[in-house]
Amino acid sequence: MDNIIQNLKDLCLEAENHAKASNWIAAEQFFADAGQKFKDLAAEGHHVELKKRFDDAFALFHSRMESEKTRKARTSEREAFCTEIEKYSSSENPAEFANRVKEIKSAWKNLPPLQSQYLEILQARFDKAIHAFSSSIEIQREDLALKNERLPEMEHLCGRAEDLAEGSEWINAEKELKEIKKKWLKAVAGVKGVSHFHERFDKALADFDRRKNELAATLETEINLLKELCGEMESCLKAENLKSMLPKVKDIKARWKLTEIRDPAKESLQSHFRSMLNSYHRKINEIFEEEDWHRWENYTIKIGLCEKAEKLMSETSFSMRLRSMKELQDEWKKIGAVPREKSNEIWERFHSTCEKIYKGCKEFFDEQDRKRAENLARKISFCEQAESVQNSEEWENTADKLKSLQMGWSETGQVTRGKEMDTYQRFRKACNIFFERRKAHYDEIHRIQSENKKAKIALCEQAEALLGLADPAQSISTAMGLRDKWRKAAYASRKDEKILWERFNSALGKFFEKVDSTRNENLARKEKICSEIESLSDSQELKSDCDKVDGLVRALEDEWRKIGPSPRDKGRDVEDKFYSLLRKFEAKYHEARRELQSSFESNIRAKESLLMEISEFASSGDAASANLDEAASAFQSRWDTIVPVPKDKLEGLDARLREYLEALKTKDTGYFSSETSKQKENLKAKKELCVKLEQLAGAPSSDDIKPESGVSDDLINELRLAIESNFGKAADGKLENSREAIDRFEKMKKKWDKTGPVPANEREKLDKRFHDACASFNKKYRR
Repeated sequence: MDNIIQNLKDLCLEAENHAKASNWIAAEQFFADAGQKFKDLAAEGHHVELKKRFDDAFALFHSRMESEKTRKARTSEREAFCTEIEKYSSSENPAEFANRVKEIKSAWKNLPPLQSQYLEILQARFDKAIHAFSSSIEIQREDLALKNERLPEMEHLCGRAEDLAEGSEWINAEKELKEIKKKWLKAVAGVKGVSHFHERFDKALADFDRRKNELAATLETEINLLKELCGEMESCLKAENLKSMLPKVKDIKARWKLTEIRDPAKESLQSHFRSMLNSYHRKINEIFEEEDWHRWENYTIKIGLCEKAEKLMSETSFSMRLRSMKELQDEWKKIGAVPREKSNEIWERFHSTCEKIYKGCKEFFDEQDRKRAENLARKISFCEQAESVQNSEEWENTADKLKSLQMGWSETGQVTRGKEMDTYQRFRKACNIFFERRKAHYDEIHRIQSENKKAKIALCEQAEALLGLADPAQSISTAMGLRDKWRKAAYASRKDEKILWERFNSALGKFFEKVDSTRNENLARKEKICSEIESLSDSQELKSDCDKVDGLVRALEDEWRKIGPSPRDKGRDVEDKFYSLLRKFEAKYHEARRELQSSFESNIRAKESLLMEISEFASSGDAASANLDEAASAFQSRWDTIVPVPKDKLEGLDARLREYLEALKTKDTGYFSSETSKQKENLKAKKELCVKLEQLAGAPSSDDIKPESGVSDDLINELRLAIESNFGKAADGKLENSREAIDRFEKMKKKWDKTGPVPANEREKLDKRFHDACASFNKKYRR
């Protein structure tokens, strides 16, 4: 009870502190939690005074909190008015907000009262904002008056700048524009709200600069053109044939098109060009007057040409007649004009003569063309015949046919002009295709024969290498293999094939002669091996250590295989004797192994019985009074007389003996108790494996599963349930999946081998039971 009162007092004290605190959020959360906590601690109608104290604290907190909310709301309202007026003061056109400011001033006076410390601060801020707004209104009026005063001048300056930007006299305009810029800077100084005038003036300046650059570029292009035209006119004036330059001069005059841009350099070039043009026209007029005197001279020369053409009618060679006529025509074209009144007369005379010459030549050459066309048809036939056999593989016959066509081609005359190269290339291409294919064919045959030659040379070298071996009998199979490879190898060329065969056959002949010289020695070695195998078959060691003797026989068998052939008349007998002795040894080896296996199992049981005897002796009262070292020595002596034992079992048994004797000497009875328990556990595990394997094999379980020997009735029931559920025992006891059954069988065998020893009196019976179950399983699943 006292604890509750104390907790309530502490709660009241904490509530009073929070009621006076300024951290409203934490206090509000506290009272929300504390109210419930107070109800939980104080029963209804109890602790009235503490309840009143807590409620008073909460009322104080609630009153302070409501006052704070009211203050914040009134402060926020006044701050909003101050912020709004400050925003209007910084605007570009504060005059448009004058009515709104009046409304705010009126509303400010009607605002609800506020604590003096907050009101003084907000009133100062409000007065400052009103003053700033009034100042901005006055500044705006001054700026407007200044703007109205300077607008006409700015309009004038912008207009003048735009006029200069559109003109073409930029040199003088540039100077005037600099003065305009100075006036512009003075006109716009301190004036606001004239951004459109600034944009207009800046655009006029940019247009002027662009126009200036365009005009400068145009002027530079025109000056360069004038320099080029002046240079061309100078070359025309210096030409030897001024008359031939007349078309070029006309072209120069047509290209002389200039703008009205004024520049001293341009005007100087124009003056120079006009002077050269006038000089050319003066000289060309003089030339035309002189040409009239030359026309009569040309008339006399052309009469001579007509006479020469008339004499050509008697020329017997049509080729010479036509060629001479063309030369006269070319010369006629080089002679200048004749007087106009003689022009038609002299031309008709010369032209009619040429027509007669041409007609006679045409008849002759038409006949020539007909013969050429016949030759063309014949050569085309040659081409077609060649193309028809260009892919033939009858190499010799086709080659003879193409050579015959080539001879006929040579005997055929010329073909139609313009067709000579095409027909020749076509015929040559067809011939080349065949002869290149023929060459590639024989090259491939020669290449293959060359590779075959290399392969046979390698076989010869390998055969010759056999002659240098110390024991050639070991390489008889290699020699026979080389002979097989020779038979299978492809032919080399006729010339090489005979030489290579004689070399290869000679090497193998010498090799087999050398092998024959060692046959008697090989026979003696083989008879010795037969004697050794016969001796080992009858040895006593075969009965005591058959695996060792088997290893010796296998070594002799390997040695036999390495020996070369015997003499042909005795080789078959010694071979038969060897394999007969091997069969005899195999029979004796398996018999000895069976006897030895029986002895192994008997000796293992004897060693297990001796271990049990040591355990019983150590647990009996006789061990307390006996000399344990002598007893251990006696046990060791008896142990050593129990032989033979398999090597895979001997190591484990010897290790257990050492542990048993050490425990006997140290009188460690706990060790033997532990070993007995382990053997019982192992017996239990192995019996479980026997039961599972018998169920898996479908064989009936042995009747020896009793509750004794560590196997309880509950365990028997559990095993039967596990067998039925896990192995799916059916009517015939056979699993549906043989592979799964074999996998489980292998796992059981591995677990059997890993499980330790069992009591000696149970071992033989348990091993027999497990082996019988294994036999049943193999009979069922591994037929």
